[in-house]
Amino acid sequence: MTVIHPTDPILPVAPSRLRNFLTAVQRFFRRAPLSAFWGCVAAAIVVMSVAAPVIAPYPPLKSDFRAMQKPPSEKHWFGTDQIGRDTLSRVIYGSQASLTVAFGAVLFGTTLGALWGLACGYFGGRFDMFSQRLIEFLQSFPDLILAMAIAMALGASLGFLGVGIPPPNPTWGNMLSDALNAGLVPPWWLVLFPGLAITVTVLAFNLLGDGIRDMLDPRLRGSV
Repeated sequence: MTVIHPTDPILPVAPSRLRNFLTAVQRFFRRAPLSAFWGCVAAAIVVMSVAAPVIAPYPPLKSDFRAMQKPPSEKHWFGTDQIGRDTLSRVIYGSQASLTVAFGAVLFGTTLGALWGLACGYFGGRFDMFSQRLIEFLQSFPDLILAMAIAMALGASLGFLGVGIPPPNPTWGNMLSDALNAGLVPPWWLVLFPGLAITVTVLAFNLLGDGIRDMLDPRLRGSV
């Protein structure tokens, strides 16, 4: 029978999870710096969404009828909309709904894709052939362009159709819809900033995902 004395040193059985995580992050930054940069951007967007009540300079639904549809200024960095609401605050708060919808869409797509793959394997034949041709058609488009097109189309289209999150609750899609409905030539800042938020977010998560895929794929590890 082995007796362990209190003075005997206790050797760690395995490295801590935190150390493993930090090591993986350092390796990712070293091997895929571009994807790591966009990962930081994606993380900043998520933090902005969570901390929106703290960092937004104004309430997103507060109107200032003395500053309606004003261009960017020292008081309103992103300008104001048609009824004097601060565009920067609405972009910040809009990230909450937009990211929630985006994550929900990814979860739904992953689940649907898994079920579709199981159905293809089970039924086979024409169903499997049709599924392959459909996937090949979608893969003929660059991933980033396809993702941006879907995100832009869904965001703006839901706003136009009145489906999804209704106004005045801010989402990037609703903001674009309101700007385009404002007149023949909408104010540039009401189109630029929500559109830029959509573009940067899609770009960040897409390039981060590409980097993670390249790190985890054994066939691509040596090329990253």
